[in-house]
Amino acid sequence: MDKEKSCGAVIFTRDKEEIKFVIIKDLEGNYGFPKGHVEDHETELQTALREVKEEVGLDVDIIEGFKTFDVYLTGKNKEIVKTVIYFLATYCNQPLVVQKDELDSILLLNFKQSLQTLKFKGAKKVLSEAHEYILENKL
Repeated sequence: MDKEKSCGAVIFTRDKEEIKFVIIKDLEGNYGFPKGHVEDHETELQTALREVKEEVGLDVDIIEGFKTFDVYLTGKNKEIVKTVIYFLATYCNQPLVVQKDELDSILLLNFKQSLQTLKFKGAKKVLSEAHEYILENKL
């Protein structure tokens, strides 16, 4: 089986006291988090920061101490094992900018809305881990 590796971030901000997550909708109609393939000589963190900037136009601050992953099968015949490394990131007072060639839309949702919007079990797991970390560390 072929292998692929991508990196991205679970991004949050605060709207008054409520935690809001950046959820993207890709051109195929799938909901998730900004992510993309590692390019030559990039670290996982550099990839995540570049992909976030490219997909949603944000310069984010990475939260130290949180890193998780999702592994799933992809490709036409589910012949590729894809591993996605996720960091946790935050931002303040920046507009979300949809990259029309990569994304359909960007949503800013609270935890419950995000869980309801995400379809894949792996994405829900990543979101839940990030939310728990935010609460535990009073971010």
